[in-house]
Amino acid sequence: MEETSSEQLDQNPEPEVEGSVELHQVSVQSLSLDQAQVTQSMVAEMQSQQATLEYSMVGRLESQHTELSTSMAGMLHSGQLSAEMSNIGVANATELSMQQSSAAILQAGSVQMVDSSAALLVARQVTGGPIRTGILLAGRVEGPVETRVDTPRALLAGVVAGLITGLVLLVGQLYSRRKS
Repeated sequence: MEETSSEQLDQNPEPEVEGSVELHQVSVQSLSLDQAQVTQSMVAEMQSQQATLEYSMVGRLESQHTELSTSMAGMLHSGQLSAEMSNIGVANATELSMQQSSAAILQAGSVQMVDSSAALLVARQVTGGPIRTGILLAGRVEGPVETRVDTPRALLAGVVAGLITGLVLLVGQLYSRRKS
């Protein structure tokens, strides 16, 4: 791995870096590379096959394999995502593992959460615990979960909202016919 300073990246006219790079205490607008190890840095946009972030912030990240450690991420799209003591805005992953982390919106196939939280969690399978979530939509859940709205309640709320909307539209249509 080569260590890169912010001056070297700013002077490089090509925004893409092939191979691997190690960033330490820099701020970068855009990166596209095979492997990246980012420490105490800020990256606005990043694409990578494998990304490891420690004590860092990233605005948008697309990666096959992502590891976050005490970091913050805005939008993530990853095949395998692992987060430890990190905060995530929106994440879409095939496999997601979180320990002592929080997220606003999570969508994943398989989720393992340990002492973590999410405002909205959508997954086929959720394991671990304790898990705290505002809204949980999952096919199978194993472990202790604290939730405000789980899958059956969310489905019931959707049916009720649909019925109320349908009735309001029907009454509005009948009322407008009467006026004509």
